[in-house]
Amino acid sequence: MSEAGTKEKDEAISFGCPHMVGEARQPAYDRLRKEAPVYKDPITGNYVLTRYKDVRSTLLNHRVFSNDAGMVGRRSPVQDQVEAIYRAKGPVPGRNLQTYDPPEHKAHRAPIDRAFDHWKLEQLRGFIKEQADRFIDAFIDQGEVEFVSAYAIPFPNLVFADQLGVAHEDYLLLKHWADIAVEEINPVLTPERELEIAHILAGMVEYFQRVIKATRANPDDRLLSHLIATVDPDETDEGLAELLIVIRAIVVAAGDTTTFGLGGGMRLLVENPHLVAEIRDDHDKLLAFVEETLRIVSPVQTLFRKAREDVEIGGVAIPKGSIIEARYGAGDLDPEAFPCPYAVDLTRENIKNHVGFGVGPHACPGMVLARTEMEITFKALVDRMDNFRAARGMDSYEYATSYIAHGPVKAYIAFDRR
Repeated sequence: MSEAGTKEKDEAISFGCPHMVGEARQPAYDRLRKEAPVYKDPITGNYVLTRYKDVRSTLLNHRVFSNDAGMVGRRSPVQDQVEAIYRAKGPVPGRNLQTYDPPEHKAHRAPIDRAFDHWKLEQLRGFIKEQADRFIDAFIDQGEVEFVSAYAIPFPNLVFADQLGVAHEDYLLLKHWADIAVEEINPVLTPERELEIAHILAGMVEYFQRVIKATRANPDDRLLSHLIATVDPDETDEGLAELLIVIRAIVVAAGDTTTFGLGGGMRLLVENPHLVAEIRDDHDKLLAFVEETLRIVSPVQTLFRKAREDVEIGGVAIPKGSIIEARYGAGDLDPEAFPCPYAVDLTRENIKNHVGFGVGPHACPGMVLARTEMEITFKALVDRMDNFRAARGMDSYEYATSYIAHGPVKAYIAFDRR
């Protein structure tokens, strides 16, 4: 059994470094996968997994690897102040669904699954298509667009705003809150920024308490009504706290996961022009393109587990209590699992085996909506446009600087109208 490798190169890899964001992570993943696939990050102290088999097996092994990783091992010196900030606005956030282990997880997940099951997503397809066309209408005559701000941000956030009872004019608040909620998970967050984040997210809690109250008074067939009916039917303090945690997870899914999936997929179309006609004419290939986008872009780059006991992964000794990063973004680019991993291959036999939405009981409950939004978007784009290209050459893309999330925050695209 060996100690986790830290290859003595000119520069040690650390995902806690400010420059280790966006596309800079991919060559780091490739290097670590070859040299030290189970790697102790010198800044965070977390054990980073970059092989698909290690990522997947760790995510599925709840007996040894707990989801309850706390604030990814960070001991906050301002925790009391953070709780006081939340308490002034509403419930103090407790454990979220992602942190529960089986069998406790099942009890918390079941009402959420029931809400999604009863929610008539297929009936929403018309509304989603209408919104997709509306945002495309706004730029289609221009021949060039900054795609993220014009479409990838407003489209999924407006759809979610509608389903969460948020006033349509407030939909961009969801994106702001999503970015802040993801930033809160950063293991190298400063105490000062932690307090700033607490004030922002406490404001979100206050906002959604008003929305929940209004929705209780006038229930309908939107997602929020179904969540209220299953998660907090008796209007208890505990139920409200859990409902707010679920809403927060949905906000993140709209504001980051779907947004970055759309922006990253747009770049893949630019760089693979032969795919445009294929996904326009073949619905199965369109769905395959969505899966390849989720695999290659991997909007959620990593989530965390805590070792319940001394354990070994890939010959590396990991002490009990250690935080492990299951790097989705690295595992989904592992050539052992996905040959030619950076290529968009619409005929992959294992095309749905990526871990972009997690795996097992913790798989994202909103993944069907995210896939639906991506399917409708790319179909609308290729039906109405052609000859996609980078409008500003090498300067066409700017990537998120998040520790967790990945995708373009700017994507300057040119196109021809069909």
